[in-house]
Amino acid sequence: MPGGDCPRPVVLVVDDDPAILSAIQRLLHHSQCEVITASGPVEALAALNSRQISVVVTDYMMPDMNGIELLILVRDKWPKIVSIMMTASNDMRIAADAVNRSLIDYFITKPWENEFFSKLVGSALERSRKKGSRESESIDEESVSKTTTACKLPGFGKYELVELIAKGGMAELYRAKLHGAGGFEKDLAVKKILPHLCSDPAFVTMFSDEARIMEGLNHGNIVSVIAFGEIEGEYYLVMEYVDGVDLRGLLDMPAGITNPLPVPLACLIAMQVCQGLDFAHRKAGPDGTPLNIVHRDIAPQNILVSREGTVKIADFGIARAANRVNRTQPGITRGTLNYMSNEQLCGLPLDGRSDIYSLGVVLYEMISGRVPMAGETHQETVGRITRGEFPPLHRIRPGVGRKLSAAVKKALSKDPRRRFQTAADFETAIAGFLHSSGTHIEPADLARLVNQRLTESHLRQFADHRILEKP
Repeated sequence: MPGGDCPRPVVLVVDDDPAILSAIQRLLHHSQCEVITASGPVEALAALNSRQISVVVTDYMMPDMNGIELLILVRDKWPKIVSIMMTASNDMRIAADAVNRSLIDYFITKPWENEFFSKLVGSALERSRKKGSRESESIDEESVSKTTTACKLPGFGKYELVELIAKGGMAELYRAKLHGAGGFEKDLAVKKILPHLCSDPAFVTMFSDEARIMEGLNHGNIVSVIAFGEIEGEYYLVMEYVDGVDLRGLLDMPAGITNPLPVPLACLIAMQVCQGLDFAHRKAGPDGTPLNIVHRDIAPQNILVSREGTVKIADFGIARAANRVNRTQPGITRGTLNYMSNEQLCGLPLDGRSDIYSLGVVLYEMISGRVPMAGETHQETVGRITRGEFPPLHRIRPGVGRKLSAAVKKALSKDPRRRFQTAADFETAIAGFLHSSGTHIEPADLARLVNQRLTESHLRQFADHRILEKP
């Protein structure tokens, strides 16, 4: 709280509606801040250049320069300023976009409750005070986190590591950029093998062999492997970057609880996975000898769905190397166990039909919201898998066509000989159900769902971690 001769922090409010400006001035009249107003971006820029502003509150729709452009400029030239966006309730996607681009610290929808608005400005002022107390003068907390991640590994070969996406027991996955002449820039994904595994010769050999196979899997429904290499003893894979979400995330959005998908969209996802699997299962070497590629870990976390509605299988070939890691660690991860076929669980030789079983589990879960064989304990789940016990899909989700339920049941047969023998056969069965039900579905429909759930999830996260944070 300011006191003595300390100047009061300045809040700049930008809106082309005089009534809004007057209302905010009255609302904050007795607060511990000075409120100045601007009716548009031109006046706002003049104030920003002449005053030391702590907080900017701006509408996103104004003449001459919209609020997003103003926020971009504020972030670039005055990164210590805390930003609040005002938006109409039907324009939430605008706020979500600003959140994703780290342009704002808070947002609020019109009309608002006065008490809530006052508390929000108070939180913003406290955030500004904390920013000012840091040694860093240029970037906010989110930028610090992301920049630090990238700077910890400067010059990783020719790749700029931008953001740590995930870290598991085998590798770290980064979003990266590749820069070239004339301002060329390409987003990529870099998977760095953890140091303790890089020192295991058997693992490195296995991983190298699998990586070479993966480089030959060029298909629209498989994440492309662009390069495999080693830098100062660190082994890595470079893959295409898929702008979207994995299926696990899509199912669990926006509230962290599994939400079944519309049946046609679940079918579309499964059909695209079938296409990728069929290509990989049929892949042969230069001499025509089948490579007998099996994914071994078809599960929601390894199925990526882009914002354009394209479905891609990730980590082809990695599962065999991961199995080596898992053998050195006690227990089986529950997420993997739920999608294992009986033959995989029993350690028997695998072929593509094991992947078909796993995809059957995934399709069942997408439609019903539950995993067919999941029990209360690992032992119970193992028992159900080995006995082939699960409730029919149409009983869990009434209204699902018997033809689709029968196709899923066939994919989930305990005996591989009773399953679909190829992924193409499974795809044909799913397509037959859609045709017989008169359903037309396309990637654009899936893209709308992905973007809707991503937006809802970002807004929920933003509300949890920004608006509701305590000073």
